[in-house]
Amino acid sequence: MKRALTDRDTALALGGLGLNFTVKSLASMHALGMTSALNAAVYIPLIPVCAAIESRLLGWERLSRRQYAGIALSIAGALIVTVGQYDGAQSSASAGRALLGNALLLVWMVTAANAIVLQRPLLRRPWFSSLTLSALVLGIAALLLALVTVPWITAAGGAGALALRSSLARGAACYCVAYYV
Repeated sequence: MKRALTDRDTALALGGLGLNFTVKSLASMHALGMTSALNAAVYIPLIPVCAAIESRLLGWERLSRRQYAGIALSIAGALIVTVGQYDGAQSSASAGRALLGNALLLVWMVTAANAIVLQRPLLRRPWFSSLTLSALVLGIAALLLALVTVPWITAAGGAGALALRSSLARGAACYCVAYYV
């Protein structure tokens, strides 16, 4: 028998999802700067595979032998396509950068699957609509991203830092208006 989520569980889940979206955003942006669009396109379809594995590990889903075989085949195919392209045609530094980008794509894939799986129990709460959940999680993620990136950007100083402060103020105002309207 599954127990109901407490308010503490809900707060922890919201914070965890906000952190998850923050990591997902950072991983995807850095990955796309290091690897090819082809590699990103290959990993995107693996998100449901990762969600199925996570759901199984949590005991929420059962998988058949065929599903396990499909999961193994999907993962093997993605690895063959993305890792197999570094056959010495590139410099080792370039290949290393692309492999790091692929690793960040894997982080992005896992965090995207986490978002799918971990939102499910929250959406079962009677007062959580998908819009409310999205607003709360993305708001938490925006704050966390600001905490991570603002000090780094403002340390650079100059016009970029001033523009960032102005953008953050406008962005926060737009977020509040959009949420409450």
